[in-house]
Amino acid sequence: MTPALHGSLLVQELFDDISAGDASLDGAGDTTSSVGLTDTWAVNQNTGIFTANNFNVVGATLPGLPPDDGLPGGVWNNTNSWDTNIYATRPLATPIDFGADQVIYFSVRLNNPGDTAMGIGLATGGGPADEFVGAGFSWNNASMVGLSDLGAGNSAYIAHGTLDGSTESGVYGIRALEGKNTVNGYGLLVGRITSHASGEDLIEIKRFAENSVIPGDLAAVTWSASYAVDTSMVATRLLMWMNGQGSGELDAIRFGETWTDVTGVEPAGPEQPSLTGSTLVSATGTTAEASVSLITSPAEVTLYWDIVDQGEGAWANANALGAQPVGTVTGSMTGLMPDTVYFYRFHAVNPAPEPDLEAWSEPAQSFASALTGLAVDDLIVSPYSPYEVDLIWTDIFETETGFTIQRSPAGAGTWTTVGTAPSESSFFTDKLSGLTPDTSYDYRIFASNAAGDSDFSNVASGTTPSAESLETQLLIHFDGTLSGTEYTLGPDEIDLSGTFQASGAPVVDGGVAVINAGNENGSDGFDIDGSFFGDLTTQNWVVEALLTYQSTGTGYAPVVLDVQGDCNLRLRTDDNDDVLQMFYWDGSSGHQQLTALPPSGVKVHLAYAWDASSSTLTGYINGVPFGSLAGGHFTTPDPTTISFGYFGRAGYEGRGVDGTLDEIAFQTGSAAFDPASDFLLPVPESEDFATWIGGFEVGGMTGFDDDPDGDGLSNGLEGFFGTDPGSRNSGAVRQVATDGTITTFVHPLANPPLSDVAGGYEWSMDLENWYAGDGVDGPPDGPTVSIPNVGGGPGEVGVTATSSEPVDHLFLRVSVSQ
Repeated sequence: MTPALHGSLLVQELFDDISAGDASLDGAGDTTSSVGLTDTWAVNQNTGIFTANNFNVVGATLPGLPPDDGLPGGVWNNTNSWDTNIYATRPLATPIDFGADQVIYFSVRLNNPGDTAMGIGLATGGGPADEFVGAGFSWNNASMVGLSDLGAGNSAYIAHGTLDGSTESGVYGIRALEGKNTVNGYGLLVGRITSHASGEDLIEIKRFAENSVIPGDLAAVTWSASYAVDTSMVATRLLMWMNGQGSGELDAIRFGETWTDVTGVEPAGPEQPSLTGSTLVSATGTTAEASVSLITSPAEVTLYWDIVDQGEGAWANANALGAQPVGTVTGSMTGLMPDTVYFYRFHAVNPAPEPDLEAWSEPAQSFASALTGLAVDDLIVSPYSPYEVDLIWTDIFETETGFTIQRSPAGAGTWTTVGTAPSESSFFTDKLSGLTPDTSYDYRIFASNAAGDSDFSNVASGTTPSAESLETQLLIHFDGTLSGTEYTLGPDEIDLSGTFQASGAPVVDGGVAVINAGNENGSDGFDIDGSFFGDLTTQNWVVEALLTYQSTGTGYAPVVLDVQGDCNLRLRTDDNDDVLQMFYWDGSSGHQQLTALPPSGVKVHLAYAWDASSSTLTGYINGVPFGSLAGGHFTTPDPTTISFGYFGRAGYEGRGVDGTLDEIAFQTGSAAFDPASDFLLPVPESEDFATWIGGFEVGGMTGFDDDPDGDGLSNGLEGFFGTDPGSRNSGAVRQVATDGTITTFVHPLANPPLSDVAGGYEWSMDLENWYAGDGVDGPPDGPTVSIPNVGGGPGEVGVTATSSEPVDHLFLRVSVSQ
């Protein structure tokens, strides 16, 4: 194709057959359909801007000129990078002078799915100091130049600056935009550049979506964005850019002197009607209303509709709207059937000229009528467990977008939405929504689409089964024998799944299993096949371990217990060595409960229990709860494992505890777990100070007031806190906050508490005179401070000190006695 055939077309790059297959754009060019270009493309920074000869950017039906001149070809994103230095340029055959009075139009076909950005423009060269103007589509998350609110994602935008790679001035810098989240797919981007010999120049862009109509009257164009610049640059290169993660595409770049050059649409004459922007206004099950913009000329308008898209042919239904002035035209469609897809199209005719002039609105416009009057009539309810109810029905609909499931206590008529199901569904399980055992419920459902809801279904009822007592699934005292990974049960040991086995190389001897001795994050531990028990998110369960750990390691946090891959107890977090962490993942976010870590070298009972009725996970240290998590059900990325002493999730095996396991247990059922009576393993009993201090290597400094580690905390305080008297502890009293009247702080607390150690709190205003925090003691005519004693809970406890009047200075300390 020669330039002479294009009239006032200045530049054209269709990428027709530009490569034999997938290949970098760098060095490509010399296609038969190129106009106004010389040499080849030069890619900057990343050669992942790829070409291919097996596609065009067409979408469903993008308007405008064809994407090729007979041979397919386009550019696609293979950069896998958000590097803002990625762009490409190709020399122009004739420079374009922005210092002259002129109007230039441009168009490009774009597709920005996933998280991609792309665009085109004109530049003075191909280096970082060269100036450019251009336009494109933005990433999912993007900000305008000078802002940081991510309000410019997925939008058509205008860029101007230099090719320096900066998000403020480079090609990915957004100067003006159409609006956030207006495009994440196909679009035809058309622009107009009005330059002046003196004064500001203006860049305007308009994005046309699939199946849209390009008006012939430029006065009818509502520009998507505009931006004023003042440049006298002389463009010598065609510019394009593309980056991100996703299969972005770009095709058919055109610059010309007229609207027709870049869109193919001839200017409308003064008597030529034009229709654009047809939109559904409302719809019910039997009627609908649509509108369209009539521009250029008044006309006789008719609204057509049918269950088949008839194009410009014969439609089954019509509403003659009569003579309409230029402006918005609205028409109604009647006689519709519910739950049916209808196509519609406006037609305008100006009968005055000879011959008559006509126009059609956008093709392929459709909607679904509402579901009113229709309803599921065969809903069946089948209780599966005390915390699960299955619902079954026949999907009688054609256009539903989903179903809503509602529940009420039987006969109460107080309906609550408990879930949704996607279109074409016929089954739903109500679980993790607060069901209780031995309770009768009513259910109903309805379907929805954009136009409205169906009627309610029949009401179906069911009663959840009674709760079953917790059953011992696993109880191991390590009285059996271990050969390799095969464990043979000892007397009174239980393994109902028949899958209990070892991981790594633990040593079982004398009723104790030694795991990962001196080996941080080792793979020693034990596990059972969790899939044997079915869906554990809908059952109550409790998992226990009686263990002694020696260290928390320095790599990944050691995992004490794990249920199916993402629900576990861990020794410490990644950034805090002094906490016990209970954690689970709900599929989109993590839930975490922290408490003070029990001392190393001391036998401790650790457990956590799941309550399916409330979707709550509760952790225990020595039988005392330390917190609960209620963030929805936990995920089960590896349903085949429940692991003890290490992380047994497939692909992550390891992260084991350096220590010993005395006993482990696992129970399931539907009855509520009672920590006062339902633990299978013995909870360590409380000990006195003398016994406790004898368990630490502190030499002869075993007295209540001694401080063998020199950290300022006496042995008595360490016993009260539950910290190690032979290892320096810092910051025992932490997170202090005050407003002058209310002061709060936290500190560790032994669990179980020592039987002969009592703790309390004292306060002072000058560090010389100390008073009891009983709300009575204090200086003459001065304030009093009430600091209630705390106790009974493990790990960190919160304390609140309340002054009878505001004070400028308040000092607090913990006091202990034996």
